[in-house]
Amino acid sequence: MRLLKWLLALTGVLFLVTAGYWIWQHRSGQRFPFEKSVPQADIWTLQYGPTTLVFAHRVNDWTVSAGSGAFTADINRVKKALDNFQALSVEDEISDRADRASEFEVDAASGVRVELMKGPASLGAVILGKPAPDVGHSYIRFPEMPNVYLAKGIVRATLFPIDLKNWRSKDLWFLNDDPIVSILIETPSARTYLLRSSDTWTCNGEPADKTAAESLASQLHALRADEVVDLPIPADLAPEKLTFARIVVQTKSSAHELHLGTRDAKFQRSPAALANDTNIVWLYDYRVNALLKTPSDFLPASPQK
Repeated sequence: MRLLKWLLALTGVLFLVTAGYWIWQHRSGQRFPFEKSVPQADIWTLQYGPTTLVFAHRVNDWTVSAGSGAFTADINRVKKALDNFQALSVEDEISDRADRASEFEVDAASGVRVELMKGPASLGAVILGKPAPDVGHSYIRFPEMPNVYLAKGIVRATLFPIDLKNWRSKDLWFLNDDPIVSILIETPSARTYLLRSSDTWTCNGEPADKTAAESLASQLHALRADEVVDLPIPADLAPEKLTFARIVVQTKSSAHELHLGTRDAKFQRSPAALANDTNIVWLYDYRVNALLKTPSDFLPASPQK
């Protein structure tokens, strides 16, 4: 009889624990709100104040837009954000009062709303608030619900700044395993044409220093800008104005052409764009100086006596 009572009591405790856990999960939406949504999503949005960024999946990358005109998104930032969304886990409820939303920065004015979608259908949304005092957690709220929860897996600050400029890709080209066979550099003062032949290089038809040529080729293998130019593009930075210098990289299977404009002396940078592209970027002086080489940079080393 005593054993039966003990078993009944244990069953009751297990029931209460299970019921409590079920209620907790359903009150908070779910334990991992984006765990299953991230792999399905082909659109996701970030909304902060008046700014809304829309990310759309393409075959091998993502685009980002803010109203009109889509640009290639920074793939590393996108992947990191999606990984963090998938890892987001909801923990303790902190408040169920709507009037405390601003205290935790999960209101419309200061919260960051994240929504994942499959086509036009929403897969889930959450509003990210400020970090909790322990730093490892943040406050979150589900739209249309007043409840505020502790969550971990993502820090809102990693999404800032939430503007188009900072989520656009700065990658100009990446050549993978496609070797460079020639490099043409044209400036007002010089024309430099490097040509690879087997394991040697020539510069304007003359033997070139292999180490210097290979160093430049290595830098041009993966070319990345330092900044993107804010929209709208100023008239003096329009693509047709970028005529100061030209770099053409030819690989075994493709050609890539970069145009540079007049140097901005104040900020020590130069505007640039790929041929037939309206996206304008900035290259800082250190990068431009490393790319705009002249024939004298490739003179073979004098033999030692």
